[in-house]
Amino acid sequence: QYAKDKLQQLADKYPIIDHIRGVGLMIGIQLTAGGGDIVSRCLENNLRINCTHDTVLRFMPSMTVTAQQIDTAVEILDNVLATEN
Repeated sequence: QYAKDKLQQLADKYPIIDHIRGVGLMIGIQLTAGGGDIVSRCLENNLRINCTHDTVLRFMPSMTVTAQQIDTAVEILDNVLATEN
């Protein structure tokens, strides 16, 4: 739930994020536009996510992820989204 809550904060901040959905740590970030560039820029910043159906970012950390690692990942995604606008 911690990861979903952190990602929901990004959804509240960026209109490109339509909604957050998922079960456990398999989380989909539904976008209103294509996410390929976001994935590439996240990878350049050491965050590995992928994009499915062109508009869904898949955020799926390991089961041993820590809150600090989630914070770092969300911070990277936040920085990427901030420069997309």
